[in-house]
Amino acid sequence: MSAFKSTSIKMKMVRQLGPVFIVLASALNFAVFKYYSHQYKQTLKAGQYQLVSRVAAEVDDKLAHARDALISQAKVVPRSVIRDPVAAERYLASLPVLQMIFDNNFILFDAKGRLIAETAHNPSRTGMDFSYRDYYLKTIATGRPYISRPFLSSLKHGHPVVLLTAPIRDESGRIVAILSGSLDLLRQNFLGNLARARVGKEGYFYIFGTDRTMILHPDQSRIMQRDVPIGKDRLFDEATKGFEGAEETTTSRGKHVLAAFKRLATVDWILAANYPLNEVYAPVARVERVGWLIVGLGGVLNILMMALAMRRIVDPLLSLKKQVIASRWGKTTAPISVATTDEINDLAVEFNGLVEDLRIREEKLHNTSELFQLISDSSTSWVFWRSPSGQDLYVSPAAEQITGYSRAELTAMDNGLEELIHQDDRSAWTRHVQGASCGSVDPLEVRIITRTGDERWISHSCRPVRDEKGAVVGIRGSNTDITERKQYEQQLQHISVHDALTGLYNRMYFEAELERLGRGRHFPVGIIVADLDDLKKVNDSMGHSSGDKLIRTVARLLAEAFRGDDSVCRIGGDEFAALLPGADAAAVAAALSRVRSLLAGAERDGGTPPSISLGGAVAHSRDELADALSLADRRMYEDKKNRKATGPTKRGAFAQTGGSAATRSCPASAAPGLENVA
Repeated sequence: MSAFKSTSIKMKMVRQLGPVFIVLASALNFAVFKYYSHQYKQTLKAGQYQLVSRVAAEVDDKLAHARDALISQAKVVPRSVIRDPVAAERYLASLPVLQMIFDNNFILFDAKGRLIAETAHNPSRTGMDFSYRDYYLKTIATGRPYISRPFLSSLKHGHPVVLLTAPIRDESGRIVAILSGSLDLLRQNFLGNLARARVGKEGYFYIFGTDRTMILHPDQSRIMQRDVPIGKDRLFDEATKGFEGAEETTTSRGKHVLAAFKRLATVDWILAANYPLNEVYAPVARVERVGWLIVGLGGVLNILMMALAMRRIVDPLLSLKKQVIASRWGKTTAPISVATTDEINDLAVEFNGLVEDLRIREEKLHNTSELFQLISDSSTSWVFWRSPSGQDLYVSPAAEQITGYSRAELTAMDNGLEELIHQDDRSAWTRHVQGASCGSVDPLEVRIITRTGDERWISHSCRPVRDEKGAVVGIRGSNTDITERKQYEQQLQHISVHDALTGLYNRMYFEAELERLGRGRHFPVGIIVADLDDLKKVNDSMGHSSGDKLIRTVARLLAEAFRGDDSVCRIGGDEFAALLPGADAAAVAAALSRVRSLLAGAERDGGTPPSISLGGAVAHSRDELADALSLADRRMYEDKKNRKATGPTKRGAFAQTGGSAATRSCPASAAPGLENVA
């Protein structure tokens, strides 16, 4: 990388534009080659399929001709020769055209499959039974001419042959004999010649049946074999299912070929041709090599031409470079000039203007900086000036009093103020920084951690400083210590929602929390109302200080009886209430039981237990909250009424038996939709 930076601009352009040309030329060559290759392959596939289709048509024609000739001859066979083997042999010998077509043997069978005569001139075979042969069985079963699958001839040579049959009928249409002829697949007939034909240099034809039996193949050992396992040759498998066409494939012998398939019309055979890909696509490979050779030579020539052209372009730029260096090191203060009228001259003019603008701006900035420092040094707020890169250029003395860090330590911090932000306020600080970068200047109140580990609140505000053109040249701002104000606010907030005597939540909080629960998803919500009995008597007989002590005792017992998520409130002089989010009837009953247990515990400790009346209810929706509160209140008053009726001596029993109205079922008509606490 360092070697590239030290290279001249002329060589950089040559080194960069040269590869660009080579890449573009390579991409163009690649695209053209791919298009040409695709078109060539499609043309080859179409040509290969046309070739196979044409050959298949010729095979069909010759098979049909042989079949039709046999059928025609079968219609005119004299009935007398069927009963006379000698006459039959002479008759067959008198048909030279058919003997030329059926080069292996020309045979006459009787209706039972016995050989009457043949052109092979083997008297020992006369009368031999061939009724077990597939061609005989199919002909008799269908009554139609038949072209057999390949089988080994029973003649001495034992070659694979294909036999065609034509039934001979009497006047009533009954089959009385079968005229047949066989083709030797290894001789020079139209089938044997096809096996020896070549597609290109190494390509070849072959024929197979839909049952995968090889009928004709250049490799004679494969004839009559089913030696292509399913899955070894994809297109071979597809052809047995009806595929016709030409595609690339891999044969069962692992050769990559362009294979074409065409079904014959006269018989259930498939003609195929395999053309090795290395031979098929040899012209494409030659074109590709020539294309890359042209790209390489063109790239070298292009680099040489660019090197010559760049000399005339770069000379004025080199002159500009020398003058800029001289101006920077103070060797000259004269404006820069170059002997050209193109963009390089425009660059020199703009550079001269930029130098003058920087001189004026530097002078203004110096004056502004002195005034800013004078004001900020006397401020009690932490004033700062930050560069666009984030470096603190100035920090006022007040920063040391607020943070405990020296100004040198603050300016040396990589992230400045961000390193002091309290962990819980980091996300708010990040949003503020992002907003400030977009022009937002809203103040932000966050906590910082001082050098001594103390937590302090600051009010942070900042504004971007812009030049005449609107470009940001810095950020100025201040951080004011608001710790005392925050402490006062927290105290006021606590006082506003807490009861001064007990420390429990007050009625204002209770009503707000009830409203909040109504908007939320914490249902069911349990509500318990408690009332301190005989508070007025205590105040009148023992004084208000004793009454206050009793109230605090009740508050403590209630606070201990409920869960951390429950809200216990003092909503009146001797009235208390608790909100239990997520509590059903069983949970409310359990809470009432805990209150009674704590009261009983206070009695066992030897003190005088406070007398409390209780009532509870459960709301399952926002609409039931008000009714649930009313129901709990009514149950509390019913409990109070019952307790007064039992007399002072029975109040301890209430804590043990739970005989309050809140624990007994109420009629459904009392509060529709609300559960009784049981």
